[in-house]
Amino acid sequence: MFYQKITCLLSFLIIISFSSCEDKKPRKRIKKKIQPKTEIQKTPEQIQVEKQRNQMKALLFGTGAKFEFKETIWDFGTITEGKKISKIFTFKNTGKKPLIIRDARGSCGCTTAQYDHKPIAPGSEGRITVFFDSSGRSNNQNKQVTITANTQPGKTILRLKGFVNNK
Repeated sequence: MFYQKITCLLSFLIIISFSSCEDKKPRKRIKKKIQPKTEIQKTPEQIQVEKQRNQMKALLFGTGAKFEFKETIWDFGTITEGKKISKIFTFKNTGKKPLIIRDARGSCGCTTAQYDHKPIAPGSEGRITVFFDSSGRSNNQNKQVTITANTQPGKTILRLKGFVNNK
């Protein structure tokens, strides 16, 4: 009986408190004034370091280097399971900056790539050798190698396709 009275009283107080919370006046938003940032004077050394950093970023993250592949898709035809094949993809840097390949990664463990880690000068040619191991593979195969470089766009995809017959 005692608990029923307390429960009733608490319910009544909760109902009263919710109904009295209604605010009839619209609230005004307070706008904060943003102070402009003050310019900090940089030393000649800091300016030089910043310039070098920006040059490295441009070199590494794509402003001026450009891939031009002779082909990006290779149809290797029909092979027998277990055969290891390779293809050399040649390209030219048609951009105005040295081209740096940072990574060439196959879509699975059966597809790998080798490439020269040296920068490719504008107008020069380079090559990427792609390897495919058909062990444990059969039927239609569509593999890819994603090349990450300082080009725009930053990733280029080379594709391999063909058919693998069972042994």
